Parts: sequence; C-alpha cells; structure tokens
Amino acid sequence: MVQFNIIDDDNRRQSCTFALSLRIMGDALIPDDITRLMGRSPDLAYTKGGVFHTPNGREVHGRTGMWSVRGPREVEGEFYELVAAFLAGLPASTDVWRMVAKDLKIELFVGVFMGKPNTGFVLSPKVMALLAERNCEIGFDLYGLFEDE
Repeated sequence: MVQFNIIDDDNRRQSCTFALSLRIMGDALIPDDITRLMGRSPDLAYTKGGVFHTPNGREVHGRTGMWSVRGPREVEGEFYELVAAFLAGLPASTDVWRMVAKDLKIELFVGVFMGKPNTGFVLSPKVMALLAERNCEIGFDLYGLFEDE
C-alpha cells in the first residue's frame, strides 16, 4: 500500500492509502500469452474455470480468466506519480495494449483507504490520458478507516 498525505479544507493533513493492481480479464484469456506481451510474471493468473486459492486458502474456480499484477507498495508523491511508476514497469507500446484490449478487459483496480471522513483525491487529465492510451478502465473500492476524534 502507498501512503499519501492530503490537505483538507481546514489545512490539516489527512492520510489516504492506495493499493493498485492491474487486472486483465476475459473468457479467452491465456495467462502465458499475457505474460509474454506484458514482459513480466503475474501475481495471480488463471483461465476461465481454472482453480485459484483465496488469501484464506479457499479453492475457487474462475468465472472468467484473469491475469493480475500488484502495484508498488511504498512510493510517495501524487496519485499520478504512483500510476505512472506502476505503468512504467509494463509495455509502453500502445499497440500491445490495443491487442490485449481487443478481446479482454483491462482494469486498473485501486483500493482507497481513507483515514478521515470526507477525504478525496483528484483524477488528473494526466492519469486519465495514461489509462486511455492503454484502453484501461479504472475501478475503485473505497474504505473508511476512521478513528474516533
């Protein structure tokens, strides 16, 4: 996870932590083909109907195929810098991304862990451009980790 400090409306620092994963999904997914195209091994990969284990050890059969890599865990800076650093470890060629997106869904999944209520961050045009160039959706899961004030 990556820790960021965000300034709220009262000029107080708030913390927001992000966990990134790139997920490529689809019924036609062949993990070895995606590994070759992406130039790196996945953290998790399986075909449709393939077996994988959840973190608590439960055996699950994939409803669709998935190939996934986790992002950096200890980077400081802006959200754009985090996304750019993560994507820098993957192919720069838009041709590769177009080829993958032809039959599969590409998603940057972001877990957002907010330390205070009403915490936010901005998706800048630079972030959206990086994702659009790669035919990549962005999905968020938002979590409130609020302490009593």
